Amino acid sequence: MNSLIMLCAVLFTSPPALPVASAPQPERPKPEVKGAAKAQLAPSPERAVLDRIQKFYEKTKDFRADFVQRYTRVALSRTDESKGKVALKKPGMMRWDYSTPVEKHFITDGQTLFVYEPEEEQVVVDKNFKVSAMSSSLAFLFGQGKLEDSFNAKLIEGASLGVKPGFDVVELAPKRDATYAKLVLVTDPKTGQVVESILFETVGNLNRFEFVGTKVNVGIPDAEFSFVPPAGVEVVNQ
Repeated sequence: MNSLIMLCAVLFTSPPALPVASAPQPERPKPEVKGAAKAQLAPSPERAVLDRIQKFYEKTKDFRADFVQRYTRVALSRTDESKGKVALKKPGMMRWDYSTPVEKHFITDGQTLFVYEPEEEQVVVDKNFKVSAMSSSLAFLFGQGKLEDSFNAKLIEGASLGVKPGFDVVELAPKRDATYAKLVLVTDPKTGQVVESILFETVGNLNRFEFVGTKVNVGIPDAEFSFVPPAGVEVVNQ
């Protein structure tokens, strides 16, 4: 249940500030930039990584993957591991299906969120779920907001976090109040695809997701994100 609560906290809190559209302004001629001045305008390494991530997910219509979640309670020096499958489809559909150690499901069509735990014989239903209320730690996956607007970014060495060589590792500190201290994204340096996310809670606990076997733009049907509570289970409306 703790990992279930934590997942909800990560996904559905701390909404990002979205840019406000303004009327287009006529373009002005740009002065030619030469030599050293031109070099100074090159994006920083952090900006280059964020741009790759942003572009990858702006082009992604849907994806599915297997995941391994490792939740570390620092005070207890204990790490709990869970496994399952995740699927996501724009504009706001997703499902997380946990298979071990306890079966549980998070499913939303972008308007209603279902949290189903077969062992508890209970379904929690949130009919007021809004994609816009998702955390900035996930909103970019749906093309909402920009990472550079929501976070201060810093490239770090991944070895201390157990990340294998060959990946870009960027630490993201929220610019505004959030329910977590920072988020670390481990990405493919060529494509910008996130292969692992590490969320640091304010109390020091770590919520870590590793994604494997990711398939992008496979045409996931909308029906995969619908859910009908099984007969006989308790339905709790929020």
